[in-house]
Amino acid sequence: MIGTFSSGFRRLVLSVFCLSLLAAAAFSATTVRVQGSMVTEKYSLALKESYSAAHPDVAVDVATVGKDGGLINLAAGSADIVNSTLALADQDREEVLEAIEAAEEAGVVFTELPTTIDPVIFCVNPDNPVRNLTFDALRDIYTGVVTNWSEVGGEDREIVVWISDYDSDSKMHVVSRDLLAGRAQAPGARVDAKGKNMLTEVSNDVAAIGYDSRFYCLADLRDNPAKKFVMVDVGPSDDPAPSAPSRKFPVARHLWTVYREDISDEALGFLLYSLSPEGQKITASNDMVPTLGAIETLEVTWWDGRAYLPLLTVDEALGGAMEASCAMPGEKTLYVRNNSRYDGLALRCVAADGTEKALDVRGTFLDGDFADRSLPMGEVTEIGLPDLAAGDRLHFTFNGQPVTLTFTGEGSSGCNGFGPLSLILLLPLLILRRPF
Repeated sequence: MIGTFSSGFRRLVLSVFCLSLLAAAAFSATTVRVQGSMVTEKYSLALKESYSAAHPDVAVDVATVGKDGGLINLAAGSADIVNSTLALADQDREEVLEAIEAAEEAGVVFTELPTTIDPVIFCVNPDNPVRNLTFDALRDIYTGVVTNWSEVGGEDREIVVWISDYDSDSKMHVVSRDLLAGRAQAPGARVDAKGKNMLTEVSNDVAAIGYDSRFYCLADLRDNPAKKFVMVDVGPSDDPAPSAPSRKFPVARHLWTVYREDISDEALGFLLYSLSPEGQKITASNDMVPTLGAIETLEVTWWDGRAYLPLLTVDEALGGAMEASCAMPGEKTLYVRNNSRYDGLALRCVAADGTEKALDVRGTFLDGDFADRSLPMGEVTEIGLPDLAAGDRLHFTFNGQPVTLTFTGEGSSGCNGFGPLSLILLLPLLILRRPF
């Protein structure tokens, strides 16, 4: 987090800047180190190819080391961007937790973004006539309430349920959260610990049902004719988990991009590109479900000492029920850093019924001073921004989104790398805590 800049800090920034210039002179290219889980490799390589073509001076190295290895390397400073199948709060490997804790004790601040959606797809043998299941029927199968395919429109066969192990397969975290939801799994369910052979079992057994990431299902259907299975269309849940990222895919998880707050300009540039409309299209074309609509580019108009941002419509997140706008009232009130207030820019929102509200950076309505959970649109709390010299850079997180501001002179701030009067706000729809 960013607090008041001391003169010592400014000298440190200048020293680091000078060292950066020397490093740039010593090396012909800067390398952005992207690491992470196997499921993220394909789209990461595609993003690398596209980005490198437009930025030949920046080398991008993509390494598949697993989420654990990637996060350990990120904590040690030997990775810049890590794509993980689990959020930081859900990490349970002791060595990962120790590495993150040690880095945080040393002053490292980690930021994570939900950058893609990884649906878990349920599959059956092609000779099984069942092609559609309601969410409740799927849950009943996996909890042992339904035990015969004839109960859900199939033939008279006992259902063979395949499931993976919670400690060995991160997909089981999603199945446990979204599908089982606290219920015991079906008695006699067969366990494929890491979930890697489940679809092979399904292709060899007409009575079996199993699952895998949508990415791997599509890859097998396209590239592995020995595996024969059909993806089942599962209806939406009537009561989705609060953290479920998608209505279309009722059992799904976010894939998380994790980085350090001291991320380099080059690595931040690659990250911003991956979340841009072009980057998200590349992600989608490589068998992943992007966080579509997650990005807004806002042009800041300065007039009479104030910065005005256009209206944002958060339509998918709230089903069109609310519009949100951000305002930066003056060059000294961009950033909130006070324990008694909120860190970041507040979103002032108007609900469909005309009620004026304010959302904090966690996506919940403001309380405390705003006990009635409403804030007149004309009122703005004045909170100062640390004094900045031209060229100083602020990098912070707003609603889980990376925001980089470079002070360019008296009365203006801009997004580093995108021009003096533009601010890039990456708006993952998760910020409003609603699935889409």
